[in-house]
Amino acid sequence: MSVLRSFFRRCIAALCAVVSATALVAALPHRAYVWQRAWTPAVRAAVAETGNHSAAFDVLVAEIAWRGGQAVTTTVAPDWAALRAHARSVALVVRVGPTASTWAPDSPATRAVVAACTQALARARTAGLEPAELQLDFDAATSRLAAYRDLLRAVRAAVQPPRLTLTTLPDWLRSADFAGLIAEADGFTLQVHSLEKPATLAAPFTLCDPIKARAWIARAAALGRPFRVALPAYGYRLIFDTAGKFTALEAEGEPRDWPAGYTTRLAIADAAEISALAGELLASPPPHCEGIVWFRLPIAGDELAWSWPTLRAVLRGEIPRARLALLASPAASGVLELTVTNQGDAAAEPAAFRLSWREARALAADGLAGWQVERTGPTTLLVRPPPHGSNGLLRPGQTLRVGWLRLDRAAEITATLLP
Repeated sequence: MSVLRSFFRRCIAALCAVVSATALVAALPHRAYVWQRAWTPAVRAAVAETGNHSAAFDVLVAEIAWRGGQAVTTTVAPDWAALRAHARSVALVVRVGPTASTWAPDSPATRAVVAACTQALARARTAGLEPAELQLDFDAATSRLAAYRDLLRAVRAAVQPPRLTLTTLPDWLRSADFAGLIAEADGFTLQVHSLEKPATLAAPFTLCDPIKARAWIARAAALGRPFRVALPAYGYRLIFDTAGKFTALEAEGEPRDWPAGYTTRLAIADAAEISALAGELLASPPPHCEGIVWFRLPIAGDELAWSWPTLRAVLRGEIPRARLALLASPAASGVLELTVTNQGDAAAEPAAFRLSWREARALAADGLAGWQVERTGPTTLLVRPPPHGSNGLLRPGQTLRVGWLRLDRAAEITATLLP
């Protein structure tokens, strides 16, 4: 009997652990956008990593652009096997680019969208995956929401998806046509992130204003329709010319080579602010809110998105924090190699450090990769990062070689992070 009691106690403890681990998902489900066109090994690994922490994936499967008024559809080929293995639920997302086309039931533009949706559902089902939802992502002009309603009606009638949803912009909330638009769908995703491009290098910018976001969410909840809140886990590169004037924006991929004197700034969603906003939603879910959608899925090597440690901390209900440290490690050449590492779970801009030691003399020192090493006393050095933004952010777990130091004898070195 004692063996049975012990067994049941272990079962109950294991069940409690599972319930605790999934509490966030149960209270207000988390979802993640898989927005990549190419399903690389890194994307597959991210889907596998995130699957246990996410209620669903919203997967980009087609993108429609318009050239000379004609639809050009790019098909994305997800790894259906990976989704079957790791996704609890899948929504297929068809992205429709800006267009002034009409959405009459038999117009060429409507037929193009219907065809893309029909083919996406067919491809998933042929691969053995039954989608839970079809989602349209179309940034319509606010003045044309009534016309967009016609498109939703046509898609529902022709495609008959299991569930039809759409992404929406905050500006739409002020339109008299918005209520009619979302009435044609089974739900909508409210995107509360966008970037107002700064005119100059000195101008402030933000990807998501929590104060505005809270107001938008409250207005969405008052409409009485099922909705989700899309929160940002990504950013942009902002490029400024030699006069400090905004020049370009980069959203994905490797940075371009810009002329000498141009400045790059990163506008990444503030992990602490967004985590606090998500925590409020989880603690007190708004009426009719079905969950939080994270844009976009963290992928190894994507410096314009949060890393997985950052999103994982947020999903646990924690505030991600950076923890920068400078290490002085003996190298084979006899010098001390200076490296800066981020031991926290949030990205951070590189910062300056003061190095100090006793009973040794500095023979030589220098910086690497734009970092500066300056002697400030007989036993102190100042290690400073390059000009603002030129080295990007230091991501969780990342280590960067920043310089070297040669002393005339071994000494214990203390590194102090400067504000």
